[in-house]
Amino acid sequence: MQLDNSAANAFRKCPLLYFETYVQRLQRVTVEPSAMDYGTRVHTLLAEKNHILKGESDVQLSPEYPHPGLEAEAQAMVAAYNSFYPVDPFDIVDVERTFQVNLPCPLCKSCADCNCNVADVPGVHTYCGKFDAIVRLHSSGKLAILEHKTESRNSKMNTPEAWASRTQAQLYIWAAQQVYNEPIKGVILNILTRQSPKGQVGCSFRRDDNLLYDQSKLDEAIADIVWVADQIETCERLGFWPAFREACVSPTGWACDFRDPHLIGWTEELKLVKFKEAEQYLSL
Repeated sequence: MQLDNSAANAFRKCPLLYFETYVQRLQRVTVEPSAMDYGTRVHTLLAEKNHILKGESDVQLSPEYPHPGLEAEAQAMVAAYNSFYPVDPFDIVDVERTFQVNLPCPLCKSCADCNCNVADVPGVHTYCGKFDAIVRLHSSGKLAILEHKTESRNSKMNTPEAWASRTQAQLYIWAAQQVYNEPIKGVILNILTRQSPKGQVGCSFRRDDNLLYDQSKLDEAIADIVWVADQIETCERLGFWPAFREACVSPTGWACDFRDPHLIGWTEELKLVKFKEAEQYLSL
């Protein structure tokens, strides 16, 4: 099966959340733009900039976001970002590159010398995703992955400690090595922090480049995501998706989008008014 980081994280959090989001393909309708909408808009503006820096002559600029407040904040952030980083220490090689690579099967550990990469062999999965950008460093001439992350003020989601415990960086480095067939220096986290809610404190920027290739961490990351893929296939085969009820409401009071239908059942109003078909993240 195909699996990306977001889907794997949803399953780890709650298998029933994975089912609603990636099997039923449901997404909650929101009236006001969310932090995800803001992040998506900033990513789009940065991608357009990087396409131009790459030297592409036919870059199609996207239409403005329909919410004026979000559009104005996103444009202001990217303008401030461009002033903060007037010159980058790298060249853009690729932008918004989707990928799909075979995960090593759990039997042979390396599929180079066997014939296991066929769809009817259990335990063989593909890992997919999208690189925000691939860059070539001026200092070493090596490739690196540039990942943009927007965050709210006081967020702890993108601290070095938080990323050190995640599997995404190692899996991305490994996947990039398969795609580009050369060593990858590491992941550069390009972190853009939003202004305060009322604008008293402006946006800020930082780059963390200490996420380097580590074979032992990669082995653990691959074993983990293969296990998740195996569990998803088991749930699909059994037609049973366990619910982790502790994830319905967080300690801070945040409630899962699917809390209400899972408590009171799916009503016609919930199906037709509160939810819509989820957008496709990857086009492979």
